Amino acid sequence: PSQAKAIDRNQNWKVASTQHSATAGGPTAACFGGEPLEGQPTPRQEFVRVLRGGGGKNAPLALHAATAYDSADEATQAYAIAAKTLGGCTVAGFWIESGHLVSRIGNQAAGVVVMERDGKNWRAHSVVLNRSGAVVNVLDAVQPSNAFAVNGVAKALGQVNSVQCSHVGG
Repeated sequence: PSQAKAIDRNQNWKVASTQHSATAGGPTAACFGGEPLEGQPTPRQEFVRVLRGGGGKNAPLALHAATAYDSADEATQAYAIAAKTLGGCTVAGFWIESGHLVSRIGNQAAGVVVMERDGKNWRAHSVVLNRSGAVVNVLDAVQPSNAFAVNGVAKALGQVNSVQCSHVGG
């Protein structure tokens, strides 16, 4: 929650859920759809945490998914597939509004803003994907209508990455 302050310091971020493996029907980042990605190496470990930035139906959310692989080569392959999935965004109801260059977060990184039609309402997702050593992370910060600054999402993921880096060979 303290790292999410980089996304929006005015929110009182709290852990809403934590899963130690991805599950069918569980929370996923925008454009990923919940199904295993074709060609993705088998992960050694997965972790999904959702943070809520306050109360109410329209409270912002931040989803962090970290996936560890047996080697940096496997993680590089997984990152390439995830980047293609995010960049193609073929999930119905989602479309890419903008792409962003992201640097200085691990070995590879990219960002997008994705809009989602949620019934009659719009939700804006600011998504940053990165790879550091043998770990691939995705951080999706979502709120109604207006996207969070990708720079803030990247800073939050950078803080997470700093903690992970020495442990994963990044």
